Amino acid sequence: MRYPFIAIALLLVVVFDGAFTIGQEAKDDKSHAVNDHASITNNRSYSIEIIEFEIGDSDGADLSEDQLVKSFAQMKGDGMLRRADTIRFSAVQEKPSLINFGKLVSLTTGSIPAGQGRPAVRQMKDVEIGITAEAMLASSGKGRVSMSLLYRSSRLEGEGADDSPSDIVSIRIETALELELDKPKLLGGVSADPNVYVLVKVTE
Repeated sequence: MRYPFIAIALLLVVVFDGAFTIGQEAKDDKSHAVNDHASITNNRSYSIEIIEFEIGDSDGADLSEDQLVKSFAQMKGDGMLRRADTIRFSAVQEKPSLINFGKLVSLTTGSIPAGQGRPAVRQMKDVEIGITAEAMLASSGKGRVSMSLLYRSSRLEGEGADDSPSDIVSIRIETALELELDKPKLLGGVSADPNVYVLVKVTE
């Protein structure tokens, strides 16, 4: 008479073991789904556009940040920009991104007399000019991102002379800010000579 009870006990063990297995599989599936979602979020890719532009000496002095950003396209279309340099690069969320465009130029820094009847010897110096940008992005939710950014640019200004180099104009901006996706924002600028401003825009 003890065998039926043994069979029932074995059946209960099998049932409970099956329920535990199903529960564990459901838990594993949920864990994989969470991990997959986290992986997709962490691999989110963005495009960064930085525009450095120069306008007339007094064209931007009286404009607010919003007015300057909104009027940029109009000024570009009307030919009011002296120049506009644009760089674009991609960045993955929470991963550092670096881009550099540059060239090495030789500048005349002076001359040394070479003796009677002989031409002076020019003194030269190699200088690297160009644009460098380093950025890291993270989603802030609701179509916004937070970004840390280092932007540097340098270029030659003027023709220079045989015994003196051209001026080197440089910009350095290091900042942390929050941006709305697809909306340009003013990084910085100066209403002097040159009258230069820098915009940034991030898209997904």
